[in-house]
Amino acid sequence: MKTAITYIHHNCFVLKKLSRTFLFDYPDDRFLTSKMREVVTNELRGSKAFIFASHSHQDHFNPKLMELANITSETTFILSEDIIKKHPRFGKVENCIIVKPSETHELENWKIKSFPSNDLGVAYLIQSEALTIYYGGDLAKWSWDDFSPQERRWMEERFQNTVETLAEHRIDIAFENTDPRLPNWAGAAEFIRTVKPNLFIPMHTFGELESLDRFIKELGPTESKIFQYRETGAQIDF
Repeated sequence: MKTAITYIHHNCFVLKKLSRTFLFDYPDDRFLTSKMREVVTNELRGSKAFIFASHSHQDHFNPKLMELANITSETTFILSEDIIKKHPRFGKVENCIIVKPSETHELENWKIKSFPSNDLGVAYLIQSEALTIYYGGDLAKWSWDDFSPQERRWMEERFQNTVETLAEHRIDIAFENTDPRLPNWAGAAEFIRTVKPNLFIPMHTFGELESLDRFIKELGPTESKIFQYRETGAQIDF
């Protein structure tokens, strides 16, 4: 059965499977254009929606997220605990699952496992009998110039531990950071070669979509299919 993935912006994507719509990391209004809002509205309208937020950074979370429930037939929010600490009103929302690192939650026929991020919040492993999805949030191989050796080692170890765990699973679709500001692309190539997802979806580009050409060229041949989106609303079927 077809699964459709639509690019919105940065780390924000919509995934549709049968009558279910998954929305990931809908960002603050200052990152959104009218086209981005329109695409998200069209994808969510009248659907049964699962709305995920990996953490509270503005490029990943919109404080007006609850308003999206007005256009769906039914909505479940899956939010990292740091969001609730910063925005306590979300803790009172009906049908809201609050996720801490290293937890497992059941949602209909889906199992949601969380990994602790090496930045803020969590990453998600979302599994059903038919499909396994990994969504990385801000978990990546961050390697900034101002890191101390200890910070760099800790970042790399947490990333590597997660990658090795994921490699034990069959990952159908992986959303993972491919940050063009870093020479190592935030560990994206290492992730692809180790985890070997069937479909790899690069993210955390800040809209610099031309960088994906460079990443794919540097990556070289791979068993994984890469979603090379060119604009908001670009879609790929799995």
